[in-house]
Amino acid sequence: MKIFVTGATGYIGNQLAISLANEGNEVTALVRSPEKENSLQHPNIRLVRGDITNYDAVYNAMKQARQVFHVAGYARLWAPDCSIFYTINVEGTRNVLKAAKELGVTKMVHTSSTAVFGPTGNRPATEESPRIAPFDNDYDLSKHLAEKEVIKAAIDGLDVCIVSPSRVYGYGINSPSNAMTNLLKRALLKEWIVLPYAPNAIGNYTYIDDVVSGHINAMRFGRAGEKYLLGGENKMVREVLHCIRQLVEQVNYIPLPLGVLKVFSQLLLQYKKLIREDALFTPSSLERYTSNAAFDSSKACRELNYSITPFESGMAETLSSLKKDLTWLPHISQL
Repeated sequence: MKIFVTGATGYIGNQLAISLANEGNEVTALVRSPEKENSLQHPNIRLVRGDITNYDAVYNAMKQARQVFHVAGYARLWAPDCSIFYTINVEGTRNVLKAAKELGVTKMVHTSSTAVFGPTGNRPATEESPRIAPFDNDYDLSKHLAEKEVIKAAIDGLDVCIVSPSRVYGYGINSPSNAMTNLLKRALLKEWIVLPYAPNAIGNYTYIDDVVSGHINAMRFGRAGEKYLLGGENKMVREVLHCIRQLVEQVNYIPLPLGVLKVFSQLLLQYKKLIREDALFTPSSLERYTSNAAFDSSKACRELNYSITPFESGMAETLSSLKKDLTWLPHISQL
């Protein structure tokens, strides 16, 4: 099968492109950053330079493809120029949808995020759950608007569905998208782990292999216009730390009072705005990681034959992979 993939130099897209190529598919990957091309060296992967914000580049690269995985996106806590979120996540998605429609691709899968739901309260959210809090950051809002573009395209006749991974972890290329893996790396290196004190806050953690297979099965079984949550197990922060302590002999963990971090995050963000640099964390991201974000992936399990790797097993596999390949050692990402 001839398949077009965007975002193939990102954490999820890279693993997906390689898995598709290993299955014998002819994969065309749209690549914006030449320095990241080494992660896609495979006889079944053809690299095409381009950017999803350029419609002609998308159209020309997508020619002859029968299936499309649109994984590319701008996933950051904050940006000095917030328009980049909408240029990439919304306009870029619109370009991919338009090209897919005009070229007559048989099916498309769009990668969104559970971030569009925001805090979930006391019950796990499903695909039908409304967002209960206002949008307070450009990433969440831009991904929400991108989903609206996908739904419009589905109504107009394009066979496209949405998959929404939660907090993805597992071995792979360094990226802001695999913060949990970076946390495990810090523990291995005996570095200090500084986190807000929110031991009972619930997050949903999904293993990268499950996310990749979920994408592939969405292409096979996903229904047009439908959304599927590709989540894992719901875990409290204290359960996550306990798991890491079981895997690593000593964990240097410093819990900081939430009130102190809230004040500091406001000051940090204002300073970063002045010097136009990315912030390590923001008031919005602090709220996200200290609030419940629990999800129910029953629909994906039922309709996509999606399976969930137990968190402890996935983390053990991640640790094993990190110990086998130490090329990550000089490249610890900031959380």
